[in-house]
Amino acid sequence: MCQPNDKTFNMCFEVLGFDVIIDEEQKPWLLEVNQAPSFQTDSELDYGVKKEVLLDTFRLLGVTEDSRQRILERIV
Repeated sequence: MCQPNDKTFNMCFEVLGFDVIIDEEQKPWLLEVNQAPSFQTDSELDYGVKKEVLLDTFRLLGVTEDSRQRILERIV
């Protein structure tokens, strides 16, 4: 999401959930896209997949522990 007038760089983003099924010929089919996917986990595999999605999202956004700490210090 682009917010060009945001001078404080308080940008927003969304994580979308894509439900895909793979047929017997290994062809993927998109079933639906969820605007607010669940991050609840029911298995170790589910936990691992969702954890990596979130970690990759933070990496793409350039969020690090240092940047998180600087933001928290500005808020308090």
